[in-house]
Amino acid sequence: MPALPTVAIAILILCASSTVNAAEFHIAADGDDGAGGGADAPFATLERARDAARQTVAESGLPKGGLTIWLHGGLYQLEETFALDEQDSGTEGSPITYRAVEGAQVLISGGCRIDIA
Repeated sequence: MPALPTVAIAILILCASSTVNAAEFHIAADGDDGAGGGADAPFATLERARDAARQTVAESGLPKGGLTIWLHGGLYQLEETFALDEQDSGTEGSPITYRAVEGAQVLISGGCRIDIA
């Protein structure tokens, strides 16, 4: 019976070593593009998060499990076109995704207000 604990430990080690190493960045309407992009120090813009994701992939490769850019609730007013291309999609097994934080109401707007005189 002493082999059972050894097998259990081996299984735990295998499970721990195969965990997903996904990366993430956060964006908040009141964030700061000079911040680190974590949940406690989110970026302010989609562009900054996209560029951080590109830099991560360029320096370290695409993280196993992909990369998620989390948008916290609020209005994100775009001043210019937000462009994504092939490098911003990741792969089937390691996608790069943009998602709202659960329960958050996110509005991305590229429109501008026109005052009628």
